[in-house]
Amino acid sequence: MSRWPWRTQALPPAESASHRYDEMVAAGWLVLRFTYEQVVGDPAWVVATVRAALARRLAG
Repeated sequence: MSRWPWRTQALPPAESASHRYDEMVAAGWLVLRFTYEQVVGDPAWVVATVRAALARRLAG
């Protein structure tokens, strides 16, 4: 877990994940989130979604 200088305890998992997500987006990353069920149950949709996001990113 991430530790922050102004805290004496580690962040709860959900809050830590939120911080990581926000930091990545602020750094310019595109974060796509998929559930296990989506990846296993509809992998074609997951691949199509990743490809569409990548195409939009590359197009500018």
